[in-house]
Amino acid sequence: MRLECKSLEPGPLSEKGVGGIIDCRITDSSTPVKHLSDAYGVVELALRALGVSTKPVFTENENIGDSYMLYKFHVIEEDVSLASIRLVTRNERPIRLVITIDKLAMSMMGGRDK
Repeated sequence: MRLECKSLEPGPLSEKGVGGIIDCRITDSSTPVKHLSDAYGVVELALRALGVSTKPVFTENENIGDSYMLYKFHVIEEDVSLASIRLVTRNERPIRLVITIDKLAMSMMGGRDK
């Protein structure tokens, strides 16, 4: 699995407490996501690649049409929500991962606080 990530400004989402966004396109993935455990595996692998060791917590998933599935996770540490993660699959293949980082987490990591 290969990640092509870019950091985005939160824009209007900053008013809702979002400090940053990481948008990753997933390529070269031969691992299908058929079960929740497969989704966990993809998200954990991506987080490790981004230098995050905290385990994600699954919150929900939903079908989008016939071929897309959206899996939602949170990264929580010491009862503080650090980030929300959305994994998008198409025909059981992971295609995109979007991480929204909480503004408080950004300031704790020494990032910008806008």
